[in-house]
Amino acid sequence: MSEKFSVEIISPEKSIIQTNTFEVVIPSYEGEMGILKDHIPLITFLRPGFIRIKSEKDKEFFVEDGTVEFANNNLLILTSTAKDLSEMKKSLIESIINETEKKVLFEMLTNPGKTYSRLKIAKISGITQERSIDVMITRLRQKIEQNPKKPKYLQTVRGSGYVLWIE
Repeated sequence: MSEKFSVEIISPEKSIIQTNTFEVVIPSYEGEMGILKDHIPLITFLRPGFIRIKSEKDKEFFVEDGTVEFANNNLLILTSTAKDLSEMKKSLIESIINETEKKVLFEMLTNPGKTYSRLKIAKISGITQERSIDVMITRLRQKIEQNPKKPKYLQTVRGSGYVLWIE
């Protein structure tokens, strides 16, 4: 008996992929979610992140948003954008990272002196992995601080998160 189920990713323009797979990992607002054959029925929303389709030939797609429905071993993903990572150029990936950093920095600039928890930063950026948030903060410090190792503007508030001070 096969352990595979069907998955289809559809955008307004076209069907992006339709295949059978062993597992799909999606970036939902509840966190990363793995789906296997015979998963309970599910409807959820996608956050920005990566969809990983695991089968004989693994595929990865970057999505900004969308909805997911799983029922009767059929996974349907509706999204406005799904970019195949194997076709993405490094410059496009870098621009996506920069846009995410801009969102967080803009939010912090509109509320200087406000402490942003990791959870709040995750909601703004769509990043859920703690280490990825740390990397983003490090990259932002490298861009705005004279000495990123001793930040003057983008500071860590121990046990609470991060705060941006502007003069």
